[in-house]
Amino acid sequence: MKLLEVSALILRVFGIYMIINAFASASAAYAQKEQLMVMGDVGLAETVVYVTLSGAGAFLIAGLILVLFPISIAKKIVPYSVSDSPTIEIGDSDFSESVLVIVGLYILT
Repeated sequence: MKLLEVSALILRVFGIYMIINAFASASAAYAQKEQLMVMGDVGLAETVVYVTLSGAGAFLIAGLILVLFPISIAKKIVPYSVSDSPTIEIGDSDFSESVLVIVGLYILT
């Protein structure tokens, strides 16, 4: 596989993880709303839900972008290489570059 294809595959998997995390966050927001409603703090409950759902929405949109356009994003984040071999072999520095790019994105998020 080419470095670009490996990076795109990892970005797509990360996008799927973000989509799943967005739905989990949304369900946790509604559970927390119910707990706050039982305690009697309606204003705080509504605020918590809106803030959490806006964060979940941002995760959902970012995840969808990563799933739908992984090659375009991978072209922007993978360094240009002038190697003769279009494939990645085990132990090659291109594979470590790809992994480090994805780990860097994970740390930034």
